[in-house]
Amino acid sequence: EMSRSDEIGQLAAGVKMLETSMAEERKLRKLTEFWAIRDELTGLYNRHFLEQNIESVMNRSDRYSEDVSLVMFDLDFFKQVNDTRGHPAGDAVLRQTARLAEQMIRSSDWLMRFGGEEFILLMPQTTIDGAVAAAEKMREAFERHDHPGIGRVTASFGVAQRKKNESFGSWYGRTDEALY
Repeated sequence: EMSRSDEIGQLAAGVKMLETSMAEERKLRKLTEFWAIRDELTGLYNRHFLEQNIESVMNRSDRYSEDVSLVMFDLDFFKQVNDTRGHPAGDAVLRQTARLAEQMIRSSDWLMRFGGEEFILLMPQTTIDGAVAAAEKMREAFERHDHPGIGRVTASFGVAQRKKNESFGSWYGRTDEALY
């Protein structure tokens, strides 16, 4: 119908343009929604994602008496990497750390960059023993990994299993305390 030179042809062309515009808008909306919950540098989930979803995880844990653990890790002496090698090198370390950690987690786990060089791993259906084992596996892998031009970057870990009906603030605080 678009090949017609009359009003119907113009209308068909207008409808086609509108379809294209709507498809582009849908694609842009999906991209915007994706980056709203992802860290731009590493592609991991971000703090906003955790804040949006933590209540449902905790409610499920309470309702079904499921274990859930939190692992927090922080790269040791990371400021030194940025200060001596530059921020692009620091960014590369963060990206590589994210990739290493992703390779070691289960599909049910949520790995997030929480800020700076701090990461959080939320592990549903996991006891403290399972979370400690996962954290130790990551710690050892990070310790062995050689970052090109930088060397080895270690990390410190804190782990806490959530208590029934515990608030996120309390659980996070215990995990943070375990880190230090």
